[in-house]
Amino acid sequence: MVLSLSSLFRPFAAACLLLAASLAAQPVPMAAPPAAAFDVGPVVEGISEYTLKSNGLRVLLFPDASNPKVTVNITYLVGSRHEGYGETGMAHLLEHMLFKSTPKYPKLWQDMANRGFINNGTTWLDRTNYYESFAASDDNLKWALEMEADRMVHSNILREELDTEMTVVRNEFEMGENRPQWALYQKVFATAFMWHNYGNSTIGNRSDIENVGIDNLRAFYRTYYQPDNAVLLVAGKIDSAKTLAWIADYFGKVARPTRKLPKLWTVEPTQDGEREVTVRRVGDSQILFPAYRVPAAAHPDAAAIQVLMALMTSEPAGRLYQALVKSKLAVSVDNESDLMFDPTLVGFWVTLNKSQSVDKAREAMLATIESATRKPFTQAELDRVKLQYAKSYDQTIADSGRFAVALSEAVAIGDWRFYFYQRDRIGKVTLADVERVAKAYFKPQNRTLGRFLATDKPDRAEMPPAPELGTLLAGYRGDDSMADGEAFEPSAANIDKRSERFTLANGMKVVLLPKKTRGGTVQLAIRIGYGDEKSRAGKSAVDELASALLMRGAQGLDRQQIRDRLDALRASGGLGLGGGSFQTKKAHVNDLIAFIAQTYRTATFPADELELVRKEAITALEESAKDPESVAFTAMERHFSHYPRGDVRYVPTVAEHIAELKAVTREQVLRYAAAMRGLSAAEIAIVGDFDTASVKTALAAAFGGSKLPAPFTRVNRAHRSVVAKVEKIATPDKENATFVARVAFPLQDKAADYPALVLADFIVGGSAGARLFQRVREKEGLSYDVFSTLAVPTFSNAASWTFGYIANPQNAARAEAALKDELQKLLAGNALTDEEFNAQRQSLLDQRLVRRSQDATLAAQLVTLADADRTFTFVADLESRIARLTRADFDATLRKYLRMPELSSFVAGDFSKVK
Repeated sequence: MVLSLSSLFRPFAAACLLLAASLAAQPVPMAAPPAAAFDVGPVVEGISEYTLKSNGLRVLLFPDASNPKVTVNITYLVGSRHEGYGETGMAHLLEHMLFKSTPKYPKLWQDMANRGFINNGTTWLDRTNYYESFAASDDNLKWALEMEADRMVHSNILREELDTEMTVVRNEFEMGENRPQWALYQKVFATAFMWHNYGNSTIGNRSDIENVGIDNLRAFYRTYYQPDNAVLLVAGKIDSAKTLAWIADYFGKVARPTRKLPKLWTVEPTQDGEREVTVRRVGDSQILFPAYRVPAAAHPDAAAIQVLMALMTSEPAGRLYQALVKSKLAVSVDNESDLMFDPTLVGFWVTLNKSQSVDKAREAMLATIESATRKPFTQAELDRVKLQYAKSYDQTIADSGRFAVALSEAVAIGDWRFYFYQRDRIGKVTLADVERVAKAYFKPQNRTLGRFLATDKPDRAEMPPAPELGTLLAGYRGDDSMADGEAFEPSAANIDKRSERFTLANGMKVVLLPKKTRGGTVQLAIRIGYGDEKSRAGKSAVDELASALLMRGAQGLDRQQIRDRLDALRASGGLGLGGGSFQTKKAHVNDLIAFIAQTYRTATFPADELELVRKEAITALEESAKDPESVAFTAMERHFSHYPRGDVRYVPTVAEHIAELKAVTREQVLRYAAAMRGLSAAEIAIVGDFDTASVKTALAAAFGGSKLPAPFTRVNRAHRSVVAKVEKIATPDKENATFVARVAFPLQDKAADYPALVLADFIVGGSAGARLFQRVREKEGLSYDVFSTLAVPTFSNAASWTFGYIANPQNAARAEAALKDELQKLLAGNALTDEEFNAQRQSLLDQRLVRRSQDATLAAQLVTLADADRTFTFVADLESRIARLTRADFDATLRKYLRMPELSSFVAGDFSKVK
């Protein structure tokens, strides 16, 4: 239930076991053979298109036997662009409502949570999508398909559901209002688009969210949520014939609508002068966002525009990065380059700290953007950016679940094949293309930075019409070279069976899990132990900066050359003193291992990069000092930390942290890194498509001789009781409040109670089916996010259980009362039924299985286990013990560890307007 902006994205999981049992017991009758029910469409790179003859539903099938999960994604061609006056935010609000109920599924969130599904929905300007990822099985897939067909036309959309969900959506609106970048983004778009709905935020206007009529919402639903306005994608471990038959049965029952979709005719007039808007709010960062009108995504110029954006902002060679960050006029640069169905905006983010001059940065920024052709780009710059795009496409296509959701954007543009087509167009962009679009669109009179100024001689950028995609893509086939992976079962027993463990000559532990993967992808995870309590004392800031600098320069290599080498190796990721992770492809894994070792061993910690990293860290800290979430969590961590200043475990204030960062010298970084580098207390796990024998040789050559100068001794945190505390902290001019509460106790993950605590945390606040989520968010509509987090260490006994939520300051007290009341009910017993307990227990086990089907997650788990001299036998034992737990075990564990009088709580927000 999120907007399609990465900074607002939070995945949610949901499920339903009882319905699964019911469906399993009753075979689904087939309405018609698949061949008779569908018209067959194009096939591109393993994806096949079908159209259901009875109602016009378009279907995409993407079989991937190497992935043990299935993703069902349905995209509706409706977004905030389709909303009427007074209805801003309606598409997004309706997305939320479709997770509430239908007559057949009265508790959809709970139903999906019980089934162990990882699911969500997102709304953006041109489309809305819903997806579920789950362990591959016929029963799960049939349930998901039947559910999506049902809620397409049978969602209840009740007044009482809207009353609670409206406040949840409003809280999501408030969460965005806390973020300076999001607030500025909305204002720039609103200024640039005076008539077109791209000028309206997808989250909507507060008054529209609060006052939307239930009849308006239902009418919007009946208009756009129909089979002829939807594209269904099923990806993963599926049988295509069976899947088509189920789709024909479930969706074939939905009648073709008689209504005609509204025609949208608004065209934004050509911009005839510079525009500027200023947002003034509490904060420490300063942000510039110049944006420019560009054609629709289908237009031939679109690929060159995206390439130009990357040429400007890629780090560290980008023109804007060099002009602003390297020259110390700004802290960071980035771009906003999403292209849409209609002509839209692209722009550049420039972040400054409060000591840097906005005027100087503005002047240098506009000169760089709007005179780009005065210093032509080189072929080397162009090739670098195109390689980065190719790597990004490769990594997305290799993950069928991630890829399934990514296709929603291409569907919104008009045709799913556009995803591949745009990839190919980017690969063909020339320097002449880049120069042409720079001249055509990146000019002052096509810019929105703020003010509007009249001009005697307009120099306008006309928006060319978008071509017809059917003609554009006729006969298009894309790239057929992407290899399939194997069908891998991510059970603990199979993981142990397939893994090989050994130790290098220097003591570094290695875990290898070779398996065929889609696209030949390989994941590496590394953990490095170094130092001890004495050698790291008083050097936390030095450690922080040294880690951040590790891959910003090495012997004979500057930061750009390191980045270029990683791109050439089709690798992404990073490494600090304590470890890191990487992704690459089979052909490059051995060279990547050698390159990681080279940069780690010969890192130079450049002086100019030190200053950049220092500024980035300080700017982020200054902003966090006024952010409710950061303020609340820092206050809690400081309360539970009993270590003195100078100890590596000490939790500093923001002011202390900034002062320590400012005091660090390069000489300190060099001495510290020399004393702490070495791999004799490290672990590495590699999962994916690689040759075991050659990887062993590469590991021995790259890492086998690296030893720590001094022995590693783990620095652990010991439990110590604290007096319960309640603290309320003011963060002025912030629309959202954050509440966190914690109870601490002595425990390790080898304890007999650990499995029951893991399950208890999941049931209380660890999923969308959890009691806190259902009470505070679903029932009362007081918060967008409610959670609990259990932390039980392996090597020490400093365990804790944290609970929290975000809410409007006006609702914070009610949300806190609801959270504590729900905890008290659970402590009293009998609040949880056996049926609910059993469903949640299975949901936890299902989700754990699905998560380790991701190779990056699996590699990280293997490294963590190796660090503790464990194998997946530990995981198998843990999950076996969870499976045997009873509701009585849950009740006893809750009463033993959740001692309400010992709960310390912290809430931060602007409470000045609370009545």
